[in-house]
Amino acid sequence: MVRDYRRTPYEHEGSIQAGIRSALCLAGERWPVADDEARGLLAAAFKKTGVKRPGWWEGQAEYTAPREVCHWCFIELPEDLRRSGKRSAYCSMECVNRAIAKRVEGPKGQGDPVYKACHAAISRLRAKPRDCEHCKKPFRSDRSYQRLCSKACRDAARTTVEERCCEHCSTVFRPHVSKKSEDAGAGKFCSSACRWAYERKNPPTYECACVLCSTPFTGERKNAIYCSNRCLQMFTRMRQGEWPKRMNTPLFDYYFITLAKRQEPTPLTTEIFDSWFQDAA
Repeated sequence: MVRDYRRTPYEHEGSIQAGIRSALCLAGERWPVADDEARGLLAAAFKKTGVKRPGWWEGQAEYTAPREVCHWCFIELPEDLRRSGKRSAYCSMECVNRAIAKRVEGPKGQGDPVYKACHAAISRLRAKPRDCEHCKKPFRSDRSYQRLCSKACRDAARTTVEERCCEHCSTVFRPHVSKKSEDAGAGKFCSSACRWAYERKNPPTYECACVLCSTPFTGERKNAIYCSNRCLQMFTRMRQGEWPKRMNTPLFDYYFITLAKRQEPTPLTTEIFDSWFQDAA
């Protein structure tokens, strides 16, 4: 019976509920119990058929009003109010005040969509017209930081990265990176597989400085800190407390040049310093 309707699924709701309630009352049920049972059966039927009951706002005339007209007097809105990026509901302060006086008084308050639309329209009507940065047409908005008049202008004004050829397979593609990432060197390859294959074939090099002797060298990693295996072994022993018995060039550079440039305290003690010169003597 719920599925047999012409205009709306709820057109027979009252008669069906009354019929079920009457049948239950004739069967000996009390009226409140019969009414609750009839409501429950109808709710289950609507849920099974997938019918969604419209809300209060969906039943108002403003819900179906076109975007280009005022929701009170239904005359065409000025162009600068239609291009505000949102749904401008009213054309003037007079229409806003009338809508607030008639529709918003009572228990609804600030949660009512009409109330929100009225106050948004007040902000737009008080705002000064400004030019869209993309289409150069005037618009008014309730947001002082808005620079574009609509979603279409926002999408058109976005910076797009031009198509290019992959540096590994020469496939034409459009990188999905921002302008900032593109300037930093991203977007050169069409896929991660191409990037890894290119880096294996042409490993990148980085200019580094040895942490021990400060000698500049070219490394295959950004965080390379030793210029040779000799500096690596020497620095590892020093960190473990094993000091070299003789002075050498990398050790001299570390204590008297590298640490001085970094302005770090030196772990060199008087005993270690004297032992070097005694051995040399």
